[in-house]
Amino acid sequence: MTGPYANCLCQYIGNQYSIILHFFAMTDIHTTDEESPAQAVYYGYQWDIMSGYSPTMLFTTQVLDAAVQTVNALHRENPFTFGIFLGG
Repeated sequence: MTGPYANCLCQYIGNQYSIILHFFAMTDIHTTDEESPAQAVYYGYQWDIMSGYSPTMLFTTQVLDAAVQTVNALHRENPFTFGIFLGG
């Protein structure tokens, strides 16, 4: 389903949608400490193991903060029934 009802569980009655649940999901939240020499980003640079490097590793706390701020802003406009965090 696409459109304004893409992130809700809806019931179609007649010609109208009835919203049953409105929710958000976040998956694989992996925060890293960019100051630690034990991180994969350090070894990626030191030993040319680029598979251990992701450009967002240095900004994981900022990306998570931005995601939570976005969820909060959306919740103020149209309250969520629940949120679910998967993985990580």
